[in-house]
Amino acid sequence: MKQRTKHVGITILGVCLISLLLILSLFVVKRFFLPEITFDGRTIFYEGRQYTVHPDLELDRSKAGEAVGDSGLVIQSIQGYPQEQWLTICHGHGPACTVYIEKSVGTIDLNRFSPSEMAVKETLSEKKPATIRDPKLISQLVEVMTKAPPTKFPKDYKVKKTIQIQLKSTRFKHLTYVLLYLEDQAGHRYLRGEKLVEIRDTPEWIKKISS
Repeated sequence: MKQRTKHVGITILGVCLISLLLILSLFVVKRFFLPEITFDGRTIFYEGRQYTVHPDLELDRSKAGEAVGDSGLVIQSIQGYPQEQWLTICHGHGPACTVYIEKSVGTIDLNRFSPSEMAVKETLSEKKPATIRDPKLISQLVEVMTKAPPTKFPKDYKVKKTIQIQLKSTRFKHLTYVLLYLEDQAGHRYLRGEKLVEIRDTPEWIKKISS
């Protein structure tokens, strides 16, 4: 009886190993036959089109679509978006992927993104992200980023606090627009995204994310 149980165990293990090898083989074969795509780190050149990285947009990894090519990294389509205009690359095993946009899409700034909610979380903090859906507070944030003049960090800049702001939009589903709110040791406050701006007053959204 023990001998028979041992044989059954070995058989099941063998089947599992064969299945795993088949899955790995299919993955390798599929990637081997992907067309090679030119990629220079910021720009993807695919089927005569040019896709440029959007530095502030991230894609939910679960919404990455079919693989379309290989540049050393697998380049994928994005579910719900036309492949002729949108591509993505998922690095490592993180939850977010980098977004690349074909030039005909045009500029997607924060105003065009039209966020409807934002999640805020202080880096190095164990607190759960707080979600804000108040249109007035979100509008204040967008206004600061779009209307304030660009600036630079002072030479003696030393960061005191960093808060990541993740904005969601019903217009661009599955995408997240990421900004950073920064405070330095001298008490200056900044918002970094499509540009760096200094915040000189204290709007309600700052009070909300700092509480």
